[in-house]
Amino acid sequence: MRKKKIIIAAIFFCLALTACNNKIRSPELDQPTALEAERAQKQKEQAARDAAAALDAARPQEMTIVNKTFFVNSYEKFEFQLPPHAKNPKLHGTFHSIPSDRRKSASGPGDGEKLSVMLMTESEYKNYSTRRVEQAVVSWTNVSQEVVDHDLSVTGDQPETYYLVFRSSASSMNTVLVSANFSISYRK
Repeated sequence: MRKKKIIIAAIFFCLALTACNNKIRSPELDQPTALEAERAQKQKEQAARDAAAALDAARPQEMTIVNKTFFVNSYEKFEFQLPPHAKNPKLHGTFHSIPSDRRKSASGPGDGEKLSVMLMTESEYKNYSTRRVEQAVVSWTNVSQEVVDHDLSVTGDQPETYYLVFRSSASSMNTVLVSANFSISYRK
């Protein structure tokens, strides 16, 4: 029996000790301090900014290179730059030459003058403009119209400069009227 009393006394002692450690808190103590509330608000704002940045990075970026009708005597160039670390860069667009009045009557409606379209890097364009060396990333030669969807190289730490060059074909002695709509897309 004495053992039983000692065990019961030990249990009551443990319960009393536990009750003392679990102090009754007032509601004011459960409220966050102004500093804690400010810190929590800043964390929420940063989380929102991070989510927006992730969404922006996933959305493809678009940039128009050319969207107009123009004349090509010898050649016309359109320069554009891919930003550093551009992922999945692509060139898309369409072009077609518009037949001259002389051409319409000779070959029927809709047949435009032939031309070449070349996509060149900066060094390729420099060689072309100074020595007429025709080296290009890709080209569409002796055509009057084309739909283009071409993958570009991923950029590194530096931006990449490209030139979209429209050249009248050697067989065409005339100025060529061209309608072109080109853009690039990439992910950040």
